[in-house]
Amino acid sequence: QKNFDDWLTNLKTESAYKLMKKSKLYVSEPNKIAGGLSAREESFMSNIAERLPLIGRVVKASSRSYTAYLNKLRVDTFKSLSNKFIKEGTDPATSPKVFEDLADFINTATGRGNLGQTLNRATPLLNNIFFSPRLIASRFNMLNPGWYAKQSPQVRKEAIKSFAELVGFGATVLTLAKAGGADVELDPRSSDFGKIRVGNTRWDTWGGFQQWVRVFSQMVSGVRKTTNTKELIPLSAKKYPFETRLDVAGRFLRGKLAPVPSLALELLEGQKLFGEELSLSGEVLDNIVPLYLRDM
Repeated sequence: QKNFDDWLTNLKTESAYKLMKKSKLYVSEPNKIAGGLSAREESFMSNIAERLPLIGRVVKASSRSYTAYLNKLRVDTFKSLSNKFIKEGTDPATSPKVFEDLADFINTATGRGNLGQTLNRATPLLNNIFFSPRLIASRFNMLNPGWYAKQSPQVRKEAIKSFAELVGFGATVLTLAKAGGADVELDPRSSDFGKIRVGNTRWDTWGGFQQWVRVFSQMVSGVRKTTNTKELIPLSAKKYPFETRLDVAGRFLRGKLAPVPSLALELLEGQKLFGEELSLSGEVLDNIVPLYLRDM
């Protein structure tokens, strides 16, 4: 905790800090009372788990580690690219939009997308409904050509280059996996699109981008591809299994719900999203145990 606090204190004495704040680069300060929940990272919007006996200290350490990593990543990237822009002749005093766009790009690329002025203020409320709304916004923005068009030329170049590197690296991983004997689905209309599959185990390396591409492809084509039989299912209310684009959109949005509203829907239906059996005790346990412990 002392190292975490010292890093934040030292950051505020740096000459670049004023430009970061003016450009609205997000630096999380979870101990800042005035900031409330908006001063915390979305994955840790509540400190209730930190108060639990024994496990609370582990949760707090995990939150601190996660926040510290993202803070340093954002700060280091901003300093590197802002210094590059300044050396190329861009003055922060006369071209503030360039540095505001740079901060917006870094925030978005690290999962803190801009929801717009009105919704940004309502983020703590939205977190009660959706799981990480800013992350949802960030993934949508980075796949949206209109978002790139709004950026300053220098920032647009860096954003496109960064995303191209992500796609190139991901494609390389998939190619190597396929060469090693794994099953890789290349049809974007399938739920397995871009995933590495070995038996019944799947790895999704795309960090939330795959879902948007899949849903968009299904909505545009009006067809869904099954994962087991590879059958093409038309999205039509007149043809079996009578699924529509609205059903696809509904499943996608439901998958973005926060744990509490998602659990409420499952209890009302008596089954989980994909038809698995539902038990109240099991669901309560699933929603209390931290995700990384469940994964292990």
